[in-house]
Amino acid sequence: MPTRLVDVGQAGSLRIVETKPNLIHAPYATLSYCWGGKNQLQLTESSLEDFKVEIPAWQLSFAILDAIYVVRQLKLRYLWVDSLCIIQNSKSDWEKEVITMGEVFRNSAITIAALGAKHSEEGLFARRDPLIYQPCNLFRRDGKDFFVKSQVDDSQFSDDWFEKSPLHQRGWVMQERALSPRTLNFGATLIWECSEGVKYEHTMDFELGTNSQDSPGNPTIKSRLHEPLKDEIAPDQTSLLFKFWREQILKPYTMTILTVKEDRLAAISGVIESIGKSTGWESVYGLWMPFLVEELLWHKFVFVPWRGDWRHQNDKDKLGQSRLRIAPTWSWVSLDIKIDFDSSSGKAPIRLFTTQVTVVSNTSILSKLGANPWSSRLKVMSKLYPSGSAVKGRSDLFNFLVDQTSFQATILFDIVPSTPKPYYYLPLIAQHFPNWYRAGDGGKIRFVGIVLVTSTDFPRAYERVRYSHSYVSQTVADDLLQNELISIELV
Repeated sequence: MPTRLVDVGQAGSLRIVETKPNLIHAPYATLSYCWGGKNQLQLTESSLEDFKVEIPAWQLSFAILDAIYVVRQLKLRYLWVDSLCIIQNSKSDWEKEVITMGEVFRNSAITIAALGAKHSEEGLFARRDPLIYQPCNLFRRDGKDFFVKSQVDDSQFSDDWFEKSPLHQRGWVMQERALSPRTLNFGATLIWECSEGVKYEHTMDFELGTNSQDSPGNPTIKSRLHEPLKDEIAPDQTSLLFKFWREQILKPYTMTILTVKEDRLAAISGVIESIGKSTGWESVYGLWMPFLVEELLWHKFVFVPWRGDWRHQNDKDKLGQSRLRIAPTWSWVSLDIKIDFDSSSGKAPIRLFTTQVTVVSNTSILSKLGANPWSSRLKVMSKLYPSGSAVKGRSDLFNFLVDQTSFQATILFDIVPSTPKPYYYLPLIAQHFPNWYRAGDGGKIRFVGIVLVTSTDFPRAYERVRYSHSYVSQTVADDLLQNELISIELV
């Protein structure tokens, strides 16, 4: 149970109740909504005792008032709302509650989502023509009713419309939506989400009460996170779950908006904890330990016109302006950018370039929220190659040196470059592309890795600044792969 709940009762009074002292174990609803608007009544240290007696309903926003109405209609007594159940001016209370926020939504009976509201003053309900949704009984013959129903334009309720709704642009909503066992979305239409599917109001069969066709939306977000725990995960299931995390959770999450950028890890920590519990995987600043080599190969989201995805079409392709001092440089958490991963992963035989990647210190996600990120370092046994000069006319292509041989590597900046420093190329995997250019040339080897600079704050350590890949001949590849491994520390 959450620490606090709003007791909506059955009458007009509202109050805050603390669950443990009162031994409350009852079904409750949660509210998912966008903050903002004029009426932002919040729980504070000074108002806590007063709110235990009565919450002044007239000061609440429409989103909360509408949610209270829905909760009462559902015959539930309790509602969890972040602004009223977390002490907003207490850092210690926020840090304690944010750790359990994922469980708050996972254990709720239902989440009420203000899908179409840009801020809390817009509320849950939309004005619309009821005849569009309500069938008209024309006549009765032989004991059967004959109805006519308006045809709704499905295009206005597409996947695109659903995913780009104001609520789904908010960073915190990703885990609220993913972890809630069932969600009732309010907007231009009602949308039901649970682990079995996503159902739209206008596709419901009004006689049978079931859907006449599948609705847009992706049901696997809830179903994957609410599957029963297993003692051992099969290799194919491990691969699918890892891909699910990247494609359906992490990438969409980094495209959302966080008012407080430092919440970048906290706002997704509930999902990370849930996956960790079901798999036994350990997370280190948003990267999964069993896949740490691949996880280091994240990069900024790049505009690719031919993919035909609205996220690419609307992306401004901005670099990070400065580091968020909440994670090491090797974690995507350290930058407020949209991220992606190497697109050719799994399409060609992969050889690990490095023999070992270890975490120097314990970096449990829950214990590290708000902690010093520089206490966590990675030690990599690999190879390191210094850069020569940038290729003339190309800001993303550099020469790197191995003995007396040079090779070119394409680099993608993570962050706006500051004072130029010598760059070092750290390859992590090698992929063989046979006959990539023409038959008989032995093919090409693709190196994928990251580009480092020496750390200003920590001697003999390196900071990540870029993702990089390069195609080299078999001869150059042999020279690279035969070099002696060295120990490299990343902060």
